[in-house]
Amino acid sequence: MEHKNILNSVILGTCICLGLAIAGISIGIGQYKARTADRYVTVKGLSEREVDSDLAIWPITFQVTENELFALQKNIEDKRNTVKTFLKNVGFEEDEISNSGIRIQDVQSPRQDDRRMRYI
Repeated sequence: MEHKNILNSVILGTCICLGLAIAGISIGIGQYKARTADRYVTVKGLSEREVDSDLAIWPITFQVTENELFALQKNIEDKRNTVKTFLKNVGFEEDEISNSGIRIQDVQSPRQDDRRMRYI
C-alpha cells in the first residue's frame, strides 16, 4: 500500500513539474513574440518619396498708390513689365510667366480712414 502512495506521489509531482515547465515555456514564448512584434511597422496608404519637380509657383507682389485710377493702372502695367523683364533676363521663358488678377482698394471710401493716396 505504501508503494502505491509513493508511486501516486511521484506521478502527481511529475505532472505538476511538467505543467509548471510548460506554463513557463508558454509565457516565455508569448513575451518573446510580443517584443518582436514591436520591431516591425506596417504602412498602409500614402508613401513619401523624393521626385524632381518641373513646376514652381512663385507669387511676386508689389503695391502701387495713386490718386487717379487710370494713372494707377498705367503704373501697375509698368511694374508688371519691369518684373517680367527681370524674369526674362534671368532665364525664364515668356510662357512660364503668368499674371494674376489686380486687387484695387479705394481708401477714401466711407469704410476707410483718411489717407494721402486714394487708390492702393
